[in-house]
Amino acid sequence: MVFKGMVNEFGAVRLDYLTTWNYKYEFVLDALKEIISVDLKDSVEGVWFSEKEESTGNVIDELVENDMKVRKCPSIVQEHDIVSVSGHSRIMDADIRIVFFKGLGGVRIYLKDKKLIRKKGKNAFDKYMDSLEIHAYCSAAVRDALSVEPDETGAV
Repeated sequence: MVFKGMVNEFGAVRLDYLTTWNYKYEFVLDALKEIISVDLKDSVEGVWFSEKEESTGNVIDELVENDMKVRKCPSIVQEHDIVSVSGHSRIMDADIRIVFFKGLGGVRIYLKDKKLIRKKGKNAFDKYMDSLEIHAYCSAAVRDALSVEPDETGAV
């Protein structure tokens, strides 16, 4: 992913990224699966959607009922314009919110605590975002190559 900029917004730091390629909703589902299963694990605070000006409430209960498996949640699998997930990143040791904008290739990270950025600089999340993008595209490649749906662990 390409780092596009940093903004102080609503008392948080917002990091803007652009994916290497414009993505479809399948990418968002694969990225959510990676974020939840690999990084946030038990610290997921919520998943939200937005359609134009309207947003849904937190659908964390549905995710918990489905053993944190993104593709088993009907409300998550249904295509949305904007999807966000929040929780504590074990990898970055920070409370984060990641927002995906379908069709635009845009991804945002919000950080409440600015100390990580002060300590490591504005590019602190570059490798994290690159890894996320690669893993999401790898999940799609497996699905396309084998014409099967991978489970939530990425296995076929």
